[in-house]
Amino acid sequence: IGTDGCGKQTCATLACYVAEHKLYRVPVSRNYAYTEFKEVLKKVFLQTGLEGNATVLMVSNLSLEH
Repeated sequence: IGTDGCGKQTCATLACYVAEHKLYRVPVSRNYAYTEFKEVLKKVFLQTGLEGNATVLMVSNLSLEH
């Protein structure tokens, strides 16, 4: 939440790197389907819940427009 273009994604990416968290980004694409989103969520939940790895799922506001 905030002004576009102020570096939120860059700061979040840097924070994930410093904290040694795995970062997953939802692709920004017009042909990105709901089933693909479910697969990404499944992968993130498995890695976080079963494997116990610290994980961040980044969803940009551009991904939510379509």
